[in-house]
This record gives sequence, C-alpha cells and structure tokens, in this order.
Amino acid sequence: MGGDMGEHVVEVHEECVDPVGWDHVVDRSGAPLFYRSDVLRSYRRHPLQETLDQYYLTVRRRRTGAVEAVLPLFRLPAADPLGVIGSVLPSFREGGDPVLLSHVWHWYDTRLPALSADPALVDAVCQAVESLAAECGVQAFGFINVLEDSELATLLGKTRLRGVCADARYTVDLMAFRTAEDYITGLPRGPRQDLRRQLRRAQAAGARTAVETEPDEATLRDVASLCRATAAKHGNPGWYQPARLTGFVHGVEAGLRLLTVRIAGRLVAASISFTDGTVFHNWTAGSLPPARLSFSPYAVLFHASLRAALDEGCELLEGGRRNDDWKTRLGMTRRPLSCWLAGT
Repeated sequence: MGGDMGEHVVEVHEECVDPVGWDHVVDRSGAPLFYRSDVLRSYRRHPLQETLDQYYLTVRRRRTGAVEAVLPLFRLPAADPLGVIGSVLPSFREGGDPVLLSHVWHWYDTRLPALSADPALVDAVCQAVESLAAECGVQAFGFINVLEDSELATLLGKTRLRGVCADARYTVDLMAFRTAEDYITGLPRGPRQDLRRQLRRAQAAGARTAVETEPDEATLRDVASLCRATAAKHGNPGWYQPARLTGFVHGVEAGLRLLTVRIAGRLVAASISFTDGTVFHNWTAGSLPPARLSFSPYAVLFHASLRAALDEGCELLEGGRRNDDWKTRLGMTRRPLSCWLAGT
C-alpha cells in the first residue's frame, strides 16, 4: 500500500518493515519514545484500548530513497474520550464507523517524526492518510494531541484538516534546579507549604518511595489495578486492563521507571514513568482512594518524580494531562493541545 506524492514516495505497511530506519528518523527528529519501534510493537501485542488495525507510514525521498519521515496510524472504534471529534465534525457518530488516528488516545505528545518537515512533506502525508482512510472504511481521520504552538500544528493548518483546541499537557523545565528541594523552595508560599505538609504526613505514616527499573510481575499487576481504578474514577474505566498494561510495559525495551509508594510493604500509589533522553515522562499513575490515606499520594509521587528526573540528569518533566488546577498550583507549565481532523 502506498502512493506517489511528487518528490516523496509514501509507503504504508501493517508491520514495521525497517525498524532500524524507523528508529533512526524517530531519534534524529527528537520525537518521544511513544514512536520507537519497540514501543509500537509492544502496543500492537498488548493494545491498551481496542485497536482494529495498526499501520506504519513511511515517507522516502524519491531521488535518494532515503527515509524522510515516519508515522504510526491506528484504526480505532469510534469513541471520543476527550470530547473533541464531535466538536470538529458534527457528523461524527460515536459507536459508528471507526476512526483512523495518529497517535492513540493514551499518548499526549503527537508528532510527525521527520528529518525535515515542510509543507510538501506534510501535505504528502495527509494525502496518504486520507487515501488510507477511504480504503479502510472510517468516518474520520487525522491527528490528536498535537502541541498547539508547534511547527506541526502550523503545517497541518495549511491542509484540509480542521483544528480545535482539545486538552493540555503539563511540563516542568528542570534546567534551573539541582534538587527537588530547590524546586519546592521556588514555589509560591501556599503550594510550597502544602507540598511540604503532605511530605511530612507521608513520612509520619511510614510511607516509603522507590524507583524500580525491573519490577516483578506481581508489582506490575498491583500498579495496573491502581491505575485502572483511578482512570475509572475519572470516567475512563476501560483504559488500563491489568493484563494488557502489564504486557505492554514489559515489552518496552528501555527507560522504564516505576515510582512506588508503600506503607509497611503495601503498595498504595505508583507512577509508570519512562526516561527518554533528557525527558522524564510521568505517563500514568494510580493510588488507593486518597480519602483512605493521611496524605496526598499524588504530591508524594510528584516529589519522587522530581527527584528521579533530576538524579537522571533530565531537563524536562512531562506531567501528562488533566488535573489542571492541581498541576498549575504546583508550578507546571500548561501546554495546550489541538486535534486536526477531517471526515471521509
């Protein structure tokens, strides 16, 4: 499957036929680990949400045959967990024909990994995605969770895709800090005092934090159960099936950092995190109901994340989406996300 797009040749496969070439583009472009071939392969084997098909789009330069860009695509059931597809496409029917998206809803930083993105390349990619959408019988296609002020958003704005503000992700620039205490000291008085209060309460309760790089199966199952219960509380009960989440995490070849909070050996909170060069991703987290604890488990996990990221020499902490007020209060930077979609 593929097409001739002027100076570009676009190929679409159902397998990653050249993992080395794919990962070269991902690494050179600075795209996050969500685009690495091992992560995509693990997701294919253990999809965190129902996935009908998974595709690998590759763009080559016609004259040289060199790989210029790559893009994963997912044919998914027609769901709209962020409530954005319907706002762009009034004809969208939840539960109707599938959608074709890059990336999946679980990832919060969508890119077009490319050695050099320009309007011609982005247009070629969008034409190929539209052709694939027509072939595989979907009602809508496009990109979700694109940073609103990114070059990709600007280039997508020149295509026939329609954009809408969808959500936001949160980051912490770590460059100015040597320790987690340095960061806490720089917070406004109210948040600073509250964070320290929560850490004292956790210490009094006997809570202990750890960073695990090779967690055992039982620990991962317990973490998955906490993540599932927390997602359900926020309206997404099917997002983290324990068996799938455990299988997916085991399949990621490098960078896992499991942050755990235990009391008397019992797991009460955890964050599944990843190192990715100079970026520390707090990908997902879960805890016992906070009302059952004498401290905020998420405050303790945030502090543990700061320490882990700084200990690893990371320059940026990715804090994921949602919990806007709490993350803003803790000094995280809000980074609006957009979705770019079209109907077939």
